[in-house]
Amino acid sequence: MAINITEVCSYENYGRCLRLDNGETEALVTLDLGPRIIRYGFIGGENVFWNDLERVACNSGEDIKKYYGGNKAWYLYGGHRLWASPETSPETYYPDNDPVEYEAVGSRLVFTPKPQTENGLQMSVAVTMNPDGSLALEHHIKNIGTVAKKFAIWALSVLARGGLEIVPQNTDATGYLQNRVLSVWPYSDMTDGRVYFGKKYITLLQKPDAQTPFKIGTDNKNGFALYLLKETALIKKYTHFTGEEYPDFGVSFETYTNANFLEMETLGVYKTVQPGENTVHRETLELKIFNRVVNPRDEEDIEKAVRELL
Repeated sequence: MAINITEVCSYENYGRCLRLDNGETEALVTLDLGPRIIRYGFIGGENVFWNDLERVACNSGEDIKKYYGGNKAWYLYGGHRLWASPETSPETYYPDNDPVEYEAVGSRLVFTPKPQTENGLQMSVAVTMNPDGSLALEHHIKNIGTVAKKFAIWALSVLARGGLEIVPQNTDATGYLQNRVLSVWPYSDMTDGRVYFGKKYITLLQKPDAQTPFKIGTDNKNGFALYLLKETALIKKYTHFTGEEYPDFGVSFETYTNANFLEMETLGVYKTVQPGENTVHRETLELKIFNRVVNPRDEEDIEKAVRELL
């Protein structure tokens, strides 16, 4: 199918966006802030991304204002975004509230925000919509500072309420040696009813009535995760490079949920980037129709869903 590209005057309260569609699937990328891939879904159907129309997810602490000047504030906005890991404040919470430049480079659309002069970083996201409606994403971070910096590219998809996430576990036969890494954040209760740890999969429910957040990370060598939302499945794929260093005790995939959304997060290799050097992390997002309910604690049902979608 042919890919159509249209600059939209306005989407919700995000201002101008660039719209890509193949006649069945559409994606909108913000031009007045971010950038964020703020909408991804079937035309006329559900947006798999959460949109923070009320701007409730905000970091406007004194450290942000002092570091970036004035009354600056960072807004989550929702959608898909690019960060650098590991997470620190105020560095991570760069207020990306300014217009974004974009250009067509072959079949790719490259979105470039203002440079983060305070952090010595220049970020950009290249988006390609494939004929089947899937998105090929390239996340770039260039060191524009004067000293070497160690970081990993961090690609975060903020997903709409009410879905079920499926994350595969490593099943390598390693004998007496460990075969997987699990990182846990201080606020994560391992008895939380939203999460299920099975033999081959971890599932996590997004519940709008949740009282506390939950986050874990894994060295997901399988390189995929799924989010089932009503009649739509989002498939997120990337490459885990075995033997390379990853942040947060060695994880390439992290997931976070609270009452508003669920995040599926992939990470690139944690490495030292020299001044003038660019680093890249790739992933793909794909949508499929999936109109049945999966039991989040039934390993056979989970396995069946994975086979149907991959």
